[in-house]
Amino acid sequence: MACTANGSSELSEDVIEHYFPFEALPEDCKLQVFSYLNNTAKVRCCFVCKEWLFLLKSPRLWNHISLSDFTPICLGQANHTCVYECYKQYQTKVLQFTEYLCQIKPILHSFVFELDIYDPKAKFLPNIENFLRTAQCRELIYAHLNWKETPNQPLWYEEKCWYHESDVIHLHRLRHRKFVWFFDFFTSVASNLKTLIMPFGWSETSVEHLKRLQNLQTLVLEKYFVFKTLDQTLLDRVLEILPKLQRFLLEVWTPSGAGLLFYSLKSASLQFLDISQSRGFYLNGLVMPKLRQFCVARHPWNGPIVSSDKIKIPCLYGILVNGAPNLEKINDHNLEANWKEKKSPNLQEVLKSVCACKSHKRGWAM
Repeated sequence: MACTANGSSELSEDVIEHYFPFEALPEDCKLQVFSYLNNTAKVRCCFVCKEWLFLLKSPRLWNHISLSDFTPICLGQANHTCVYECYKQYQTKVLQFTEYLCQIKPILHSFVFELDIYDPKAKFLPNIENFLRTAQCRELIYAHLNWKETPNQPLWYEEKCWYHESDVIHLHRLRHRKFVWFFDFFTSVASNLKTLIMPFGWSETSVEHLKRLQNLQTLVLEKYFVFKTLDQTLLDRVLEILPKLQRFLLEVWTPSGAGLLFYSLKSASLQFLDISQSRGFYLNGLVMPKLRQFCVARHPWNGPIVSSDKIKIPCLYGILVNGAPNLEKINDHNLEANWKEKKSPNLQEVLKSVCACKSHKRGWAM
């Protein structure tokens, strides 16, 4: 690089001689360069020239799709209602992006969205379904489907109505019905999934839809309903119909109190189990011969006020000794080789922090 008399810089002859323009690259090389861009940058590159627009319509460039990358941006215009207009612009971006992807018919490897599928004004659900119909989903192995809410929706959204408590519950159930229908469709087009993360409403129909995912290795089921009792038969069915499942993260908020229910878990394939985000969820049995790591926390979710003396919660230590003989780790604590025969002081401290039995828990809360 050489400097001219007026201080500006210009390329030296040697640099110019070795300069190789991007336009001269072979098509495969250009596609490789584009593959390193995120989706937002790819969309911007479509406006550079006709050649780039053509190249960026290659289905292989759109393997990883997230419909949650867009964020509301204030328009900065006079006389506009900031919350309403800016969120409408966000909705428009999401819908336009899905329509553009429908033209490309991408070969999906991962798919992520955080959108309320019951929002009647945004119409996210029809666009998502149309996109999945046109996309090539045979290679789709990762999906994170947050169908219960749109995090980018402002709290004081102008079109958002305030409902009576009974109306909120009613809308909650209607949204779940939409999910059951959508999940039926999704599992039919994405049957080769290996990782699935989503809120779950725990209905018999939804559980049976999971049966299509025979290659599933990691399953994260987050809470949707609160204070809804989980049926043991549904829990058994999930672990029964997924033969390759290795990692299971379960979040349910069930009522605890005088009518406290205890649950048992059985799986021949699970190596990692996490119930640390659940509330009111207590175990009375475990049959997992391959389990290596177990994550748990004591989160009571009380219903009726009752005396803790009337509730007998099984000791977690005994459950693990009998049901997880190859366990190596509880939370971040590495177990000693003889943990089943002798509780070390460190293990005792761990049990005092996570187990709700009378031997390890002191105080009124379970």
